[in-house]
Amino acid sequence: CSDKTGTLTTNQMTVSKAALISTSSTKGVEALHYDISGTTYSSEGSILGPNGMLLKQPAEASPALLHMAACAALCNDSNVVAGPQPGTFQRIGEPTELALRAFCEKVGLPPSESPLPALLTCNAHWLATHPRTSVLEFTRDRKMMSVLVSCPPGSCLFSGLPAPAAEGGRFHQRSAGPAPPGLPHLLLCKGAPESVLSRCSTAMSPTPGEGPVPMTPAIAAAVDAAMAELGGRQALRCLALAARLLPSSHTELRPEDEANGLTLLGIVGLHDPPRPECRAALETCRAAGIRVVMVTGDNKATAEAVARQLGLLAPGGGAASGDAGAQSGGMPLTRHMDEVDHVERGCFDGGVAYTGAEFECLRPDDQVRASDTMLVLSRVEPLHKLKLVELLRSQGHVVAMTGDGVNDAPALMRADIGVAMGSGTAVARNAADMVLADDNFATVVLAVAEGRAIYNNTKQFIRYMISSNIGEVVAIMMAAMLGTPEVLTPVQLLWVNLVTDGLPATALGFNRADREIMKQPPRRMNEPIVNGWLFTRYLVIGMYVGVSTVMGFLWWFMWYDKGGNLSWSDLTQYQHCSASGRSAAPAAVCEALRSAHPRTVAMTVLVVIEMFNALNNLSEDASLLQTPPWDNRWLLGAIGTSMALHCFILYVPSAARLFGVTGLSGAEWIAVLWLSAPVILIDEVMKAVSRRRKREGVASRWTWFGFGRKLGRGTVHAGHAAHEAVGKEG
Repeated sequence: CSDKTGTLTTNQMTVSKAALISTSSTKGVEALHYDISGTTYSSEGSILGPNGMLLKQPAEASPALLHMAACAALCNDSNVVAGPQPGTFQRIGEPTELALRAFCEKVGLPPSESPLPALLTCNAHWLATHPRTSVLEFTRDRKMMSVLVSCPPGSCLFSGLPAPAAEGGRFHQRSAGPAPPGLPHLLLCKGAPESVLSRCSTAMSPTPGEGPVPMTPAIAAAVDAAMAELGGRQALRCLALAARLLPSSHTELRPEDEANGLTLLGIVGLHDPPRPECRAALETCRAAGIRVVMVTGDNKATAEAVARQLGLLAPGGGAASGDAGAQSGGMPLTRHMDEVDHVERGCFDGGVAYTGAEFECLRPDDQVRASDTMLVLSRVEPLHKLKLVELLRSQGHVVAMTGDGVNDAPALMRADIGVAMGSGTAVARNAADMVLADDNFATVVLAVAEGRAIYNNTKQFIRYMISSNIGEVVAIMMAAMLGTPEVLTPVQLLWVNLVTDGLPATALGFNRADREIMKQPPRRMNEPIVNGWLFTRYLVIGMYVGVSTVMGFLWWFMWYDKGGNLSWSDLTQYQHCSASGRSAAPAAVCEALRSAHPRTVAMTVLVVIEMFNALNNLSEDASLLQTPPWDNRWLLGAIGTSMALHCFILYVPSAARLFGVTGLSGAEWIAVLWLSAPVILIDEVMKAVSRRRKREGVASRWTWFGFGRKLGRGTVHAGHAAHEAVGKEG
């Protein structure tokens, strides 16, 4: 499960749209959309009105915009301070709140207000003139934040808001103008639109001089349409801003103060552009059999729109090609989350996008089915993450979960692979198995590819060493069974194992990843590193290595015209020749049997064939035509070094006497190559069989939720490779 904000997107928030509700006798109720220019957190930018005209004084043009700017500045915990270098700045706080501070600067101040000298002049003015007295911090169940500020006499923020009635009374309308005495406190709220709107009884008019209008069904429908436009079609994160006047006796903010009677100021849409590399990363995951599920706290329309931009969902709203699922359904955007408790449990409809509340409303068996097709989960709370992990693990899936907050720690610990963001809390990082230093989803995909490559290289190392050792065992046993002299002496075997085998085996760890590595399905989690077919390949190659080594030995004695020219009987009666010279066999036979040439040929065949076998291990299944030797220059260097060392002991007299070998002629080298080269053809045939076996394998269903899938009763784990990439065993 991958978080959206900051992982699939850049987390560079910018307020790019604002929607205000207007009522008129001619046009009725409509949402007026304002375009806001600028990028990142810069305060430079302009605001265009609904007619596309530039607003030179936005704060004076619309009281609703002015109130929204004040709310953005006061209901905010972020800050911008001067950096250590001249002209540099440091941003402290959440990107969403930093974007709201930039929005406040773009709206500006009315002529009646004087800006203060500061980095953010408008924000500084509101904070200085309207000090905060109480705060209700954001909580996941309320999905909103509220502050209580003290207003100076004659504050422009009193304009356009309904005055509170006496205890037990009703709200009444009041036109623009200063607030009456005894109303110095102002409640300001920002939060999820569905949470804020359910608490609003009025809406502020964008027209100067007009009072608030009651929250009618027509206005609620206009708000829904505005959020569908901003959050759905434009993929913006939507926040609702609201306010309420409270008596001066309110010095402490209580939850019931924000429960009702709020006045909707407007909706802001924040643009968080998707990371450009993440679309390709998601395509790579799909090709690799990894299903990605986007988890976000945004509303459903925004989450689906971003998922479509990333290619996670098809343009029509269903699953993208290669992913399971159908269309998504949903609740009205303005529905309050508390109403979910009263919703009758629904049925699974094959959807791919759900809110946390919709997921909770499903029956237990439908939750299991939904988790198997889900691609987008929005309005998520930490408990939803934990439940999702447990549901998937109970089905045999391997689950990876991302998170950055303290509340994400249980889900990170419960998941098979907990992935914390480097910018997240220390609690999340300590609870996770991996820490994503750059918070980028594409890095996770690169880690999976790297992990798969490391795992494959480990297999190739094991394959090379086992097949070579099998060949040596076969050569020794075959000579004993045939009754011939020893093919290799102990010191020669030791040289082959420690020197000529060791360098290529080490260099295999530098193999490049297969070109098709991210087009292969994840392996079963319980799959042994050496399965039956792979062990069969080990045996075939090992048998050929051993047989070829013995054949080189016999070739020199029996078929090489400049060799021993012995018969089989002479060869098997080698015991008749003694070292003292008193032998029952003819002198010529004994002289041939004492020659160093046959063992040199056999040893050279073994060394050369293992160099060819090292080339076979550039890839488990890819042909040498697809993965040429120069893809691993370390291996070519190791092979060259091994052959140079072997030639050193052949042609340097002192080394030759030590190892009991001698120099080879051209004809003997040709025979060595004829006996050694076919190992490449044999392995190419077996690689072709392996590729065919994989193509004809039974298609299975996959799930990412980290890096895994389910294959029948087994579990496939691609994230195990990512664990290896960071030094943790899966």
